Amino acid sequence: MRSAHVGTLIIAALLAAPASTSQCEDYFGDIEDQDGTVTTVVDPDVTEGWPFARLTFVHHSGPGSACLSPAPPKGCHRYYVATYTTSECPSTCPLITGTAANFTGKRDLDGRFDRANGILSACAECAASVSLVCWRAQAKDPQRC
Repeated sequence: MRSAHVGTLIIAALLAAPASTSQCEDYFGDIEDQDGTVTTVVDPDVTEGWPFARLTFVHHSGPGSACLSPAPPKGCHRYYVATYTTSECPSTCPLITGTAANFTGKRDLDGRFDRANGILSACAECAASVSLVCWRAQAKDPQRC
């Protein structure tokens, strides 16, 4: 009986665990930070969806940060996936200093990310590319839109 209880606890823990990078890749593509490049993912359509929303939510903010899968409550949400070339970043870029990792999982109330393109403004000069992917509600099973 004890092993059945342990198995139930393990399953419950896995279901409650935050999204892994591989789950994020299912939605955002290859976001793994690699030698020479780092990635951010933001949703500028919190919470109402495009074109009604006025807030940005950070799903991934470079090295040392988690990656949160999309969970749009309603409407169609745009997710900007920005890649940066670290050798071209200024020393003050939060992706280089490591402070950007603290942005993940929060609303961007300080306007650090450009809502028009998803680029972290302090690192704009080292932005190499931006791609856009869109997901719509339901939060538990996002669908492309």
